[in-house]
Amino acid sequence: MTMVSKGKPILELENITYRPSETARDLFSGFTLQIREGEFLALLGPSGAGKSTLALLMRGLRKPQGGKVFFRGRDIFALAPEERLAIGLVMQNPESQRLGITVEEDVAFGLRCRGIQERKAVEEALATVGLLGMEKTPVIQLSGGQKQCLSLAAILALKPEVLVLDEPATMLNPLARRNFVQLISHLHRQGRTVVYITHSLEEVEAAERAVVLVAGKIVFDGPMAELRRVILSYYREWGLRLPFSWQVEALLRKKNFFPLSRLEEKIKKEKGAIAQKRKTPLATPVITAEKVGYSYYSGTPFVREALKEVTATVNKGDRVALIGPMAAGKSTFLQLVKALLLPTQGKLEVAGKNPAVKRERREIMGLTGLVFQYPEEQFAGATVAEELRIGLKTRRLPKEKEEEKVKEAAILAGLADKLTTPVRCLSGGERRKLALAGVLMLEPEILLLDEPLVGLDGRGLEVFLALLLEAGRHGRTTLVTLHDLEYLPLLAEKILLFHQGRVSGPFSLEELVGGQEQLLREIGLELPLNLRLWGYLKSRGYHLHPWAGAEEMVEAFCREVKGGEER
Repeated sequence: MTMVSKGKPILELENITYRPSETARDLFSGFTLQIREGEFLALLGPSGAGKSTLALLMRGLRKPQGGKVFFRGRDIFALAPEERLAIGLVMQNPESQRLGITVEEDVAFGLRCRGIQERKAVEEALATVGLLGMEKTPVIQLSGGQKQCLSLAAILALKPEVLVLDEPATMLNPLARRNFVQLISHLHRQGRTVVYITHSLEEVEAAERAVVLVAGKIVFDGPMAELRRVILSYYREWGLRLPFSWQVEALLRKKNFFPLSRLEEKIKKEKGAIAQKRKTPLATPVITAEKVGYSYYSGTPFVREALKEVTATVNKGDRVALIGPMAAGKSTFLQLVKALLLPTQGKLEVAGKNPAVKRERREIMGLTGLVFQYPEEQFAGATVAEELRIGLKTRRLPKEKEEEKVKEAAILAGLADKLTTPVRCLSGGERRKLALAGVLMLEPEILLLDEPLVGLDGRGLEVFLALLLEAGRHGRTTLVTLHDLEYLPLLAEKILLFHQGRVSGPFSLEELVGGQEQLLREIGLELPLNLRLWGYLKSRGYHLHPWAGAEEMVEAFCREVKGGEER
């Protein structure tokens, strides 16, 4: 497949052999890749393909056992450290790049090391990413998405020629993600070379060239337009997550129907009212919040109110999604339910227990299982097997039973062949699956998931959803925070909407799609295409499940537009 032609080579990986010290096989062998000046390259591939390692090699933070890495024709390892700063790397986890206590200090750190006048450069970088005015804010108070923007600002302040971005928008809500992608496109138009690593094809639609990496080998290298043309045939084989909009576009093209833009226009103009049926079955409350508030750093000059008078009830067996923009209080609410934090006002009960009572707080911790936004924050074991065993220690199982449980959990997580692999060597998606498997193994009554889909490739998503399905069979209550609303129908039946520390809802999917689009837009969210198309078809009398696939929805849409067959 033909490579996109651009300017002179700026980054070259030539005949690279690389083997991580903790593994028995080469991740890359004879690997060659050339990136040209001014190019916007999308680097795609499943978890464990080697994308993050490739980013570290490009930046000169990892040295290959064989081959060379060149920057502007010079061996990158022969360059002085300050010369390597011409390549700016934004890592997958923003916590790994924290160097300052406040926002201003974090961005200024690299400038100070180079003796550069910092104030103007700091202000320009913060304005670029939308954090201007937050200079004195402690970094610890930022949301996950804001920390990712801060990481980019710290790199931009150094004026790099090349931007290497490793899953940079994973914690951003859809509007913030779109703004971020537009920002990267703007920086590219200004002349920067961009290497954008992601699982989300929608984030790199503006890229000129796409490279798909599978198990350390390039399986596609060509124009983005060519990838769009062939992706429907290969995305499963390559382990990619194919956006619903790309699936619809490909299916419409296959049917010689009108383009995606016209479909979007039609459903926006013609969607009618959606019949809403609210079920009112007998229910047992398992989480009850009455005017709950929480403030970080109470009694200090850094006090920040995260939640304000939150009133909500979650019933036993409910599957609830917590959605909202960055810093809306979603993660804080999960930590309150887990009893890691205590309300600073109001009343909270979990399974009839009060977390303010020490004994009951311990009981709540045993009843709930939380998977953090960044799962590595909760790991204590050195290897996959050790991490899984740690959680079982409190249950005092016989050794044979313990090992059986560990193997079962590893199989469920798709990590059966990695029991002896160091946790630090796992990809982001693999760490997330390990964290979920470790929590599920403890059989909590209430499952709390903070942005669980981040970093998951296509196969990882299937494994993850199978794990959640298994949890649902046991009647567990599930609360999940979610930025990627495309997967809302698969994860939840009820929705709590967070904004500026307050909560609206719960809403059913019908209520969200049928009457809350304006509210979503006001707080910086929007319904994804799959929910908008489902809403359109439902308003026209089609009875499809909200989790219906693209093929089923496109078939129904084409029938409707052609004048209708029997529904």
